Amino acid sequence: MVTTLPYGSWPSPLTADLLATGGTRLGSPRLVGREVWWTEGIATEGGRQAIVRTAGPVALPPAEGAEGSAAATDRADGVTAADAGPAPGVASAADDSQPPATSVPADRVTVLPAPFNARSRVHEYGGASWTVVPAPGPDGQGPLVVFVNFADQRAYALREGERPRPLTPVGPEVESAHGPSLRWADPTVVTLADGTTEVWWVCEDHTGGEEGPRPDADGATHIERSIVAVPLDGSAAEDPAALRRITPASRFVAHPRLSPDGTH
Repeated sequence: MVTTLPYGSWPSPLTADLLATGGTRLGSPRLVGREVWWTEGIATEGGRQAIVRTAGPVALPPAEGAEGSAAATDRADGVTAADAGPAPGVASAADDSQPPATSVPADRVTVLPAPFNARSRVHEYGGASWTVVPAPGPDGQGPLVVFVNFADQRAYALREGERPRPLTPVGPEVESAHGPSLRWADPTVVTLADGTTEVWWVCEDHTGGEEGPRPDADGATHIERSIVAVPLDGSAAEDPAALRRITPASRFVAHPRLSPDGTH
């Protein structure tokens, strides 16, 4: 029996809801110790960007010239040689140069709980929204995650299993910004000469800085962007004076990186 129907009316098991919620978007993979961490867009939670990790270590290929894979991948502090990077004390949010894993456990753990959403609005299209302070963290415990939350655009620190705590002050709502006036992106973990660990971010300020809200010469709202150091102790969450500006304000700032020797 032949069924004839008009164009566009053929019954299908594919619904709009199924198409909207049927896929998972993965991004920003990196190694933390011997675990793979990444972001995962959860369609059933409105596209929330969760930070996820493997439930166990991955198997890595031995490094060329190494006497054994353990020598190439293991350190007492749980950081791989690739995690350590070219300069001690520097970890980049966008460093994807780690060696590929040969096998990845199927089980995974969601590190960033709902409703937190690791997503930046700097430049509106965003930038890197999270990174990890490798174990041991500044307090001697396991990895510390730092991320920017989409709803309020504040930077937070998160120890797995604990509630995130804010690192940056509240950015007052500004009409021209259509949301929070302070935004953060592209975190880079830096250890200073005195052993203090802090995070350098691209900060986008819609308040106009010290001069307050004002238009630029072209009539657009004045926005300042600069690289700002944020302490990990949370002091800047209540005291903006604890923030330290590293660079002068500029119209466009993105993807800050330290030189291999850490001098510039």
